[in-house]
Amino acid sequence: MTVVVYLCIFLSIILKQVYCVCCRILTIEAVIYRSIVLGGRFEAGCTSGLNVWYLNTLPIDLQTCGCNATTESLVIDPVLESSTGEYNCAFGEIWKLWVIVPPSVRISGSTEYIAGQTLSLFYNLEEGSNITSVRWFQDDSELVSEGRIRISGKNLTKSILNSMDIGMYSVTVTNDAGEDTNAVKIIIQFQPDVSVVATPSSLVTLTQNVTLQCTIRANPGATLVSWTRRTSEGVEEPVSLHRETKATDEFSVTTTISTLEVSLNEIDSQYSYTCSAENVLGNSQNSITVQKGGPPPPPEGVKVSSTTPTTITLQWNKPSLHTFVDEFKVEWRLPIRMWSSKVVDRTSISATIDGLTPNTRYEVRVASVNTEAVSTSQILNAITLHEPPSSPPTSVSAKWIQEQERVQLKWNAVQSSVDGSVQGYLVQTSNLNHTTTETMILLTLQRGTLQTLRVLAFNSGGNGPSEEIQYLVPPVRSPVEDFTLMKLSSSSFGVTWSPPADVADLAGYNVTILGTAPNDYWETSIDSSVNSACFDVPTFSSDYRVSLRSIYTDNSYVSTDKEIISLKKVDNSVENKENCIKVTFLESDTTPSPTEEGLSVPIIVAVIVVIALLVVLSGVVGAIFVFWRCRRQKNQHDLESNSSTSNKPIGVAFRLTPSPPSNDDELGKNNNAYHHSPQNSQDLIEVKYYDVEGMYPNSPTSKSFNSSVNSQIIGIHV
Repeated sequence: MTVVVYLCIFLSIILKQVYCVCCRILTIEAVIYRSIVLGGRFEAGCTSGLNVWYLNTLPIDLQTCGCNATTESLVIDPVLESSTGEYNCAFGEIWKLWVIVPPSVRISGSTEYIAGQTLSLFYNLEEGSNITSVRWFQDDSELVSEGRIRISGKNLTKSILNSMDIGMYSVTVTNDAGEDTNAVKIIIQFQPDVSVVATPSSLVTLTQNVTLQCTIRANPGATLVSWTRRTSEGVEEPVSLHRETKATDEFSVTTTISTLEVSLNEIDSQYSYTCSAENVLGNSQNSITVQKGGPPPPPEGVKVSSTTPTTITLQWNKPSLHTFVDEFKVEWRLPIRMWSSKVVDRTSISATIDGLTPNTRYEVRVASVNTEAVSTSQILNAITLHEPPSSPPTSVSAKWIQEQERVQLKWNAVQSSVDGSVQGYLVQTSNLNHTTTETMILLTLQRGTLQTLRVLAFNSGGNGPSEEIQYLVPPVRSPVEDFTLMKLSSSSFGVTWSPPADVADLAGYNVTILGTAPNDYWETSIDSSVNSACFDVPTFSSDYRVSLRSIYTDNSYVSTDKEIISLKKVDNSVENKENCIKVTFLESDTTPSPTEEGLSVPIIVAVIVVIALLVVLSGVVGAIFVFWRCRRQKNQHDLESNSSTSNKPIGVAFRLTPSPPSNDDELGKNNNAYHHSPQNSQDLIEVKYYDVEGMYPNSPTSKSFNSSVNSQIIGIHV
């Protein structure tokens, strides 16, 4: 029995090796990758159902590996650093385990430099992998790659070192298992840094001496410290009575403090004291001026740098002898009122006065102060700004003005602020700003674009809140096509056209007729579904100019070229008169605009001519009118005689009737459309069909419609 067990195990190993080789050859193996933190738990599944496990193709001794294995899984808990490897069960998936070990880092590189050299450090990762972050620090401040600092990969460099670069430099490396930090001490040799201060002040009073203190930092430490003084006459002399103390820190920087006592007996009016120090790398010095008594010098170049509705900001330059200034006193007041004040320290060169009233004039000044006195000061005037508008414009609307091809933007005025009026309005489009004092502006915008239009009020205090709208600028429109005029008689003509390309936004058409006679002008609207019309016009004019305008829902329109038709000569051979719409205008809709393009003379001249004709030729006009009426009756009689063999209707005539509309008649095979604008909203419209002999007997004699109807399909039996 034992032999059989060992034989089975041996055969499974052989088969596993053959399987692995075949899988690698055929590249069909299933590989699962796992990264586990050291001390974590690893579990690998087995789909073959055999409790035979391998590590790196070698059988695992389940009794000594610290593993828990079944026919379904292999569990390692906790994961050790040695657990890294490739696991698989017989004929199962391959599990590649990578154990993540906490990092261990060490910094390498030189730690001692001379000022002006370049720091160069890098780190070595002794343990760990899968690093997620690396951070460099100088003392407690994190370093970033900018200016003199460069961080690249594992390296840190810092150029042109100085005394401020001395300190502890560290690197912190992090991965999923933890982090590690390593630090080194950077020592820099530099020539002395010298600073001088006076205690309590560089101004010597009549009852007080002053102590001058010179502080020198150097590495190596300063080997020579000396004092000199220069009188107001320019005489320079050494000063030997001074005390020194020294101390060296962990970075080998030696701090030397040299103290010099100055009494008022040594000061005539003004002396300049200089402290000098040197070491093997060089020497440095610094000076301070001491004067006896008196007020300090005033600040120089005092000015008002900015204002807001509630603040005034003052700016100045330090006086040339600023060491005698302990502080600056800033004062302000309303004219002929008491001064208010605030104090800023001697290093300040500006101050802001707040809590002021908008749109108010104030007097301001700045003075230098020390223990002796206050300097003189110059009074300046400053005016606070208005409060900005508190509300936005309302009822903002945009409208397309076709005549100017621009957008008209309108809004309601913003009410004035409490402290002042609105100075104007700022209109912002997608790419431009416009200012105006009106509540309307015309904007030139790109056709066919969606624009964000924003309006806000402003004054000297700034901008108020804005109101904005979205507006689609109408695109460039196309005119109608195939615009054609047809003569029908001496007093009628027809118009046909093809709809424009962008018919989706079409609201309708407008037809304008302009004759040669004074006030011979008509205008009417036509539904967008209609593409032809007939006009029966009075014969005051023999030539008519006709224009057709396509009107769109966004208030844009496009007009066709105006065409002239002459009704002087009638062409009786014109065919298809019955296919157009006949519209009878009872009276003129409007009078022509003085700027309307047409054939009539100017209105004033026309009025004069009409008056002259009425006065001088009234008899002739009456005769012409009678002749015209007789001629028209004769023409109608001739037409009725010539069409005795024809039964085709040639058009429709409209007349108004107060009777209610009749029932709808059955539509025939030949359909004609009509269009009419009623003159009275209470009228009804009656349509009658006729031929040259009178009413056509084989079709309905009439049909009536309510005044709200402006188009209808009419059937005619032929």
